[in-house]
Amino acid sequence: MDQEALLVGRPISYRSIPTISCILASQALEKLACFGLVPNMILFLTVEYGMGTAEAANVLFLWSAATNFFPLVGAFIADSYTGRFPLIGFGSSLSLLGMILLWLTTIIRPECDKSTHVCQPTTVLQLFLLYSFFVLTAIGAGGVRSSCLAFAADQLQSNHTSSRAATSALETLFNWYYFSVMLACFLSQSLLVFVQTTFGWQIGFGVSVAAMALSVALFFAASPYYVRINNPKQVLTLTGKSSNQWQLCSVQQVEELKSLISVLPIWSTGIILSLVTGCQVSFIVLQAKAMDRRTFIQGFQIPAGSYGIFLVISFVLFLVLYDLVIVPLVSWALREPFRLGVMVRMGAGYVISVVCISTLAAVEHDRQKTSRDEGDTMLSAMWLLPYMILGGISEALNTIAQNEFFYSELPKSMSSVATTLSSLGMSAASLISSWIITIVDVATCGSWITENIDEGHLDYYYWLFVGLSVLNVVYFVWCAKSYGKCNI
Repeated sequence: MDQEALLVGRPISYRSIPTISCILASQALEKLACFGLVPNMILFLTVEYGMGTAEAANVLFLWSAATNFFPLVGAFIADSYTGRFPLIGFGSSLSLLGMILLWLTTIIRPECDKSTHVCQPTTVLQLFLLYSFFVLTAIGAGGVRSSCLAFAADQLQSNHTSSRAATSALETLFNWYYFSVMLACFLSQSLLVFVQTTFGWQIGFGVSVAAMALSVALFFAASPYYVRINNPKQVLTLTGKSSNQWQLCSVQQVEELKSLISVLPIWSTGIILSLVTGCQVSFIVLQAKAMDRRTFIQGFQIPAGSYGIFLVISFVLFLVLYDLVIVPLVSWALREPFRLGVMVRMGAGYVISVVCISTLAAVEHDRQKTSRDEGDTMLSAMWLLPYMILGGISEALNTIAQNEFFYSELPKSMSSVATTLSSLGMSAASLISSWIITIVDVATCGSWITENIDEGHLDYYYWLFVGLSVLNVVYFVWCAKSYGKCNI
């Protein structure tokens, strides 16, 4: 739905609070269920299905690409044909079915020797269950994540409240939405990963199934009370323009396309950052598994798949520090309002990403050296924290600045497209990661990325991304200068 229509004539109604709460809780549970499967999936594929490291990484990159691409398709379908409610219901049901099939793979799976990782050949049924899970959850994510936030905004029912009050209500809604997303990330990378590591795949994946089932049940439970606006004649702004720009075409759409094309170079610079901070999860899990994960709590080890939680914490803490400490202090010192421009923040994020991936390459080099020279001695996994902390800061600077840039530079009628460009960038990054893995594996004859990472050169692989990140900084400077002055 067009942002302008949302800001005009929308109420702050207590009646909308229960429905919005159900929608936000439902989407948070969906993310909890899905995100909780990601960190340890590389271990599931290599240990239980006997896949090679490169093959398993490619499968996960393609899954991530599809999961981040389908929301763009879902947004078009919801706006043009189905409306949001049916698409969310369809997508969440598909995701639930996919997770049930994944849970079944823990029962019907290849027999493997735990010591040698040698597995019996997989059957057609076993592969069907596994790949059906990937396909169904990717399509399901397209239905749920394309429409949840907009559908929640639809619940701000019409009355005669001021546009300013409606704007405040939307800001509150957006804040709660992103808070629920971060909470889901936190719980998935701590609680769910811990359950999988401690109690095994069958119980661990069963928790995801239960969370997804609760998500579906919660969403449909409030269905009699939802506001459903899917008739373009019923969603007009006060000027009489349709907020459904897909169905009422005009010459203006040509100008909108030009605007979209103009921001694509800046959008493309974010792909390398996603490669650095978002597409290395599987390899970091393998690294952490080969490191000393003990803590000051006697007998407690941090699960290998839970180290990504430090990136989430870094992201949130930096945002709080920036908004509540840095900006007010600098504004007070300058005696005038202070804020960093979007281009400056994006550039700073890219520069930090170079340092970020460099620390990961250096840590992997030291880990391998320690493993070779000192035998049973393992490097502490806490050396992964610099990468996590810097990755969270670079994401916080760049991701939010990019979203602000797209939202301000694209026409208001393209607000929904603007908010999906980031996920499209992650999809592109996942595809490129898959291609890089394949090229590196062929070019090095499998010597960099091996099943036993102590025998490979994962540090060389990371140094390759250091080089790409440096080139990306230069490319961004060129794109920023070519684009010229932006609206914010």
